[in-house]
Amino acid sequence: MLLILLGLILALLPLILTTAFPHLVVVSIYAGLLPWLALTWAVIGITIIFRRNRIAEWREKRKLNKLKKK
Repeated sequence: MLLILLGLILALLPLILTTAFPHLVVVSIYAGLLPWLALTWAVIGITIIFRRNRIAEWREKRKLNKLKKK
């Protein structure tokens, strides 16, 4: 296990020592966040649609109850 870790560190050493490494780290972070952001926007959109639907149903039910009372 330790040899594998050491081998990975030695393999990544040239990449770490280059000037491109910080850029790669930033790109990796954004690439990892992108699916979560897309999922968040989808959940927000679905929540808004369901909420509007519930409000419309509630208004219709309230309107029917007012008509029944008359």
